[in-house]
Amino acid sequence: MDMKFGMVIVAVLLLGLVLSPASGAESSDNQEWPTFHGNWARTGFTDVTLPENLVWLWSFDLENHPELMEIESSPAVAYGKVYFVAKNGYVYSLDAESGELVWRYQTGGTAGPYLGPSPTVVNGVVYVGSWDNHVYALDAENGELIWRFEVDIFWTLLGVDGAPAVVDNRVYVGSWNGYFYCLNAKNGELIWSYSDGDGKMGHVSGSPAVVNGVIYFGAAAGDVGYTGTVYALNAENGGLIWKYYIGDEICASPAVVNNVVYIGVGFMGHLLGDGMYALDASTGELLWYFDTNNEPLESSAAVENGKLYFGSHTKKIYALNAENGDEIWSFETDSWILSSPAITGDKVYVGAGVNFYVLDAANGRLIQKLYSGGSVVNSPAIAYGKVYVASRYGIFCYGPSPEFPQTEMTTWLFVLACIGVLSVIGFFLFLKRK
Repeated sequence: MDMKFGMVIVAVLLLGLVLSPASGAESSDNQEWPTFHGNWARTGFTDVTLPENLVWLWSFDLENHPELMEIESSPAVAYGKVYFVAKNGYVYSLDAESGELVWRYQTGGTAGPYLGPSPTVVNGVVYVGSWDNHVYALDAENGELIWRFEVDIFWTLLGVDGAPAVVDNRVYVGSWNGYFYCLNAKNGELIWSYSDGDGKMGHVSGSPAVVNGVIYFGAAAGDVGYTGTVYALNAENGGLIWKYYIGDEICASPAVVNNVVYIGVGFMGHLLGDGMYALDASTGELLWYFDTNNEPLESSAAVENGKLYFGSHTKKIYALNAENGDEIWSFETDSWILSSPAITGDKVYVGAGVNFYVLDAANGRLIQKLYSGGSVVNSPAIAYGKVYVASRYGIFCYGPSPEFPQTEMTTWLFVLACIGVLSVIGFFLFLKRK
């Protein structure tokens, strides 16, 4: 090989190696979080990689936006935006990178008695319930109304709380009026509805899971008093596949993994049977039950890699063996827990009181405890390599420490690359002269 040609090849390779970190290519950790717990199985898991310690990047402070009242909605993150609902009935869209307001839309609803509605963002549309008896479809880009659907009125106190599931051009969502609905995602027309006899199913406040053509959700079944019931319906026609009666009201959403439905039971009161249940997804048969000492369990489980994670009114965050319900570890916080955890491969993210916790998923070791300014009662969203948390008084974005500006980094790397290339050329010239 010609010496000069070999020197050029080596120089080019070195230049490429040195400049590659500053290429500006997007991280592989760019997944979105379009609905409560991230997906239709409601597992609360993503395989993004986050740093050991998070830093505050931005916040959308309600002190500067007093019209927001409070936020109990879990945020959805998609199309470079963060979407959430405030208890004044407004739907908000923020820039996910800067936290700046993009648009807002006012529904006819105001604050409900429990957790606020959480949005779902699919195919350029924001689907969200409201406490004015309606389900809304809004343009995700500009917030313009596409359609709205009015639920049947049976009670004076009505609303749609849970994040809708949108699968195969259908919107699946429950209501406080004791009905569960299937709507056409494009125009909002009713396809079918289900209830245990004229709205006596009781309210549905959680988000449904949809897996393999079956819808799973919990309700306060009014046909047998305030007995919580888990339902499995045929997604095509709304036919009942099975239902399982539990002792107390259900506010949590199910997570469905490996043909098992995991769902927490309990609201406010201390009743026998409150805790975490694992049911066979095909038959509704009870597989195991984890007792939280009769303390209510409103936190929805996050499940991955044979473990499930959830919080309770016991003030503890639990990690259980998903197969048999045996406790692996627990971590005690400063407050009872309404927030539903989100998990990556090695960390658990969850709110408790006014704090936001980051725990080691393997052993429950506290990694970080961040103050959020107000109580965190919802589930965080993990997207674009960042964590988005809604407290009652603001939206917070946490992530890795900001890097040097790209222009400055590129300049320094270019200088170093030039020095390296010149050194290589000088070395080869020295050898040639010898």
